Amino acid sequence: MKILIVEDDPTAAQFFSQAAQTRGYSDIDIAESAEEALAFLVHNPYDLITLDILLPGASGLEILSVIRSICPQTIIAIISGHLSDDSDHDAVAFADTALSKPVSLDVLQTLFDSSARIKKEMETIKNLSELDTEEA
Repeated sequence: MKILIVEDDPTAAQFFSQAAQTRGYSDIDIAESAEEALAFLVHNPYDLITLDILLPGASGLEILSVIRSICPQTIIAIISGHLSDDSDHDAVAFADTALSKPVSLDVLQTLFDSSARIKKEMETIKNLSELDTEEA
């Protein structure tokens, strides 16, 4: 599973990355700004994106609809300490979940594991035509 962590706080980014690695996910990129995140998205498909709201330059909410249009099947989790006072609820609707900081290790690991299961199930669904052909 490929993960993009969009987080300008190095401590939080490292915590998210380590939480993923303890569950066996090692294909992780970290973007410190909205612009850097978009640059990663142009060149890489991701299965899960964690997105902070307050970023240098453009905010996470400002790029959320762009991310969704580039990656319609990617799971997007907003993780921010500013959900209640800064969130545009229409923009947040583009995300699959919104979690408040500080987020617990258990919640992060559930997010990673659930995203991996969804990815696996989507691959199974995409390969159904191969199974149907084999049975014919």
